[in-house]
Amino acid sequence: ATLLTANASAEIIFSAAPRETPEEGQALYGPMVEAMSEALGEKVVYQHPGSWRNYQKKIQSGEYDIYLDGAHLAAWRMENQQAKPLVRLPGELSFVLVSNADNKAINTPEDLIARKICHMPSPNLGTLTLFSIYDNPVRQPNFVVVNGGAKKLMAAMDAGKCDATILRKKFYHKKLDRTAQAKFNVLTTTDGITNQGFTISNRVDEATVIAIQNYLTSDEGKAAAQKLLKRFSPGTEKFVASNQDEYKGLNLMARNTMFGW
Repeated sequence: ATLLTANASAEIIFSAAPRETPEEGQALYGPMVEAMSEALGEKVVYQHPGSWRNYQKKIQSGEYDIYLDGAHLAAWRMENQQAKPLVRLPGELSFVLVSNADNKAINTPEDLIARKICHMPSPNLGTLTLFSIYDNPVRQPNFVVVNGGAKKLMAAMDAGKCDATILRKKFYHKKLDRTAQAKFNVLTTTDGITNQGFTISNRVDEATVIAIQNYLTSDEGKAAAQKLLKRFSPGTEKFVASNQDEYKGLNLMARNTMFGW
């Protein structure tokens, strides 16, 4: 059934942080945007940004209409482009900084100063969280960029490319068994922040914003986003509406411009 009505003269472009290939992105997000198009009565299209670097450029130039990514990027858009929050995954995100358990000389984050820490390319949230831990430019580790996800970070540690890395807390506790966890020593666990979610450009009219928010929190929206929910938050029933207060103070790029933002 058609749930929504909206009046717009052009396609609504949706994109997301490039954590998958273009083909994987289409498989993940395609069903959702197709269902959203039918419900809205206008075309919503998915565009893969190609790379983190290109995604950063597209964000800064405001080329997309709807985004799905971390709270730090959402907060930056709200602060600098007057973007609006739509919905988010329930709960919070936090990270664990881990070292090689065999290295008994590393027991605190301070022990990593001048040592190597592997991380994903900026502006990944875990990476910016890591930079925030070491905010004194004269007392920092050597940051080593590793392309790919958490498994690539762990592989880099196994290969001796770094002494530590930062992983999502949920990944560490839910995806790694005890044997895998035994390889690591948890040095610190960060405070939780707002989970990733959708934001929308201020170019989109208010009626359409409300319509999309209502759709994404509806049973129909839940059904259309099943692949997405299963990928990022297994067991989650549906998205929850979000508001700007949840993003206050989360613009981590404001404190880490030296790292390429």
